[in-house]
Amino acid sequence: MKFYDAFEMGVYNLRRTILRTILTTAGVIVGIGTLSSMISFGAGMEKNIVETFTKNDLFTSLFVTEKSIDVEAAMSGDIETAKESLEKKSSPLNDSTLAIIKDIDGVEIAFPEISFPARIVIGENDEKDNIRALPAEMSKYPPFDELAYGKFFESDDSHDMIISVSALKEMKIILKTDRKKKLDKDEKEEGYTLMPPDSVLGMKIDIVTATVRASSMATTALKAITGMDYNKVMKKKPFKNHVTKFRVSGILKPDNNMGSNRFFAGAIIPIKTSESIPRVNFSSVWDILGSDSENNKSKYQSFYVRAESMSAIGPVSDKLKEMNFSILSITDQLDEIRNVFIVIDSFLGAIGIISLFVAALGIMNTMIMSILERTREIGIMKAIGGGETDIRKIFFVEATIIGTMGGLFGLILGWIVTEIAGFIINNFFNQDGEIPIDLFDFPFWLIGGAILFSIGVSLVSALYPAYRAAKVDPVQALRHE
Repeated sequence: MKFYDAFEMGVYNLRRTILRTILTTAGVIVGIGTLSSMISFGAGMEKNIVETFTKNDLFTSLFVTEKSIDVEAAMSGDIETAKESLEKKSSPLNDSTLAIIKDIDGVEIAFPEISFPARIVIGENDEKDNIRALPAEMSKYPPFDELAYGKFFESDDSHDMIISVSALKEMKIILKTDRKKKLDKDEKEEGYTLMPPDSVLGMKIDIVTATVRASSMATTALKAITGMDYNKVMKKKPFKNHVTKFRVSGILKPDNNMGSNRFFAGAIIPIKTSESIPRVNFSSVWDILGSDSENNKSKYQSFYVRAESMSAIGPVSDKLKEMNFSILSITDQLDEIRNVFIVIDSFLGAIGIISLFVAALGIMNTMIMSILERTREIGIMKAIGGGETDIRKIFFVEATIIGTMGGLFGLILGWIVTEIAGFIINNFFNQDGEIPIDLFDFPFWLIGGAILFSIGVSLVSALYPAYRAAKVDPVQALRHE
């Protein structure tokens, strides 16, 4: 029997029992729809993370710190290795070391990571947040090459500032965008103001930092040593505020917040300007205690190094490791991230497979019922020369048709479900004018894999019915009523 004849007969048999065929196919549709929508969620999350890292150039980024103890060796009991890691001191993170790093082949840009706490003040509203200092050259690289509004500062010593949407919101300012045309009732009651982006650009902002009041500190220490009353000692605070004025030149895109976590802060200011702002400048207890050797003291906590390309990451990283620095690279964590998503996809896919298992039982039941109803027909086919292979071929064709239709319409069902879910999530949980997030993704491997998996499940379900149909005794079948 030719394949076309088997296909034509399979279609005819399915059409004869159209209601049963529809119900059986519906089971496959639900199973594939559940499976595809579940896996598409994991695929969407992975795509969002990888694309965000790529968009923000994190795959070409290295973060350099001083060499510390080898934690893995210490935890595993290898004390000698851990001890050696402490003895091998790295160069201090100062301007001289930074100049050496900039000269390494493959390094495109390098600068110290400077961040400090401050109060951002607009009018009567203020917010406590971190201020990040960056060079003006970063305007060429993502995510700062495309701001939501305005432009990046052009000079390292200007008093321009880039501010985030979240920082503005903390100060009761919400940007007026296409997605946010009016304030909600709760926002009005809480005193929020809806402002066009053009009104925010050029706005004057104060950065308030804490500085040490030297005379007060000395007096406080002396009085504390003499045992005077603590409350009297602390009447004059050892710190005072210093105000530095800035102008808003740009506003970060809301979707940059996740991808630029290493750079993200309430506000970004020029790196040279940050050095001139008086402030209490320590980030750990070691900065307070100081270093045994002033010559070996690091000026900075860490450096940011951007390689020219992903292929240059390896050589640059190796060179920095030779200098005995500790290196952090997102590229090193990519395989681990993907392994995590494989586990997530497997867990989500298991839920869909349960639905498909139920659908497979339905296919098997349909095929067995079909054998009972067509016993006489099968007997006639075998009596006129039809072989067991021909009988099996017909049943496999029927199963393939059910699997193909179930796979195609199941993908459509899964896509519809994810579109509805995405619409609900973005409209009910993302109402601050931020860019909608695609939580689900249907890559080609998922589309093709879902259809092939549906056909495979259908064929496996048809194995026993096809085998049973092929073994029907033609003599007994002809006597069957």
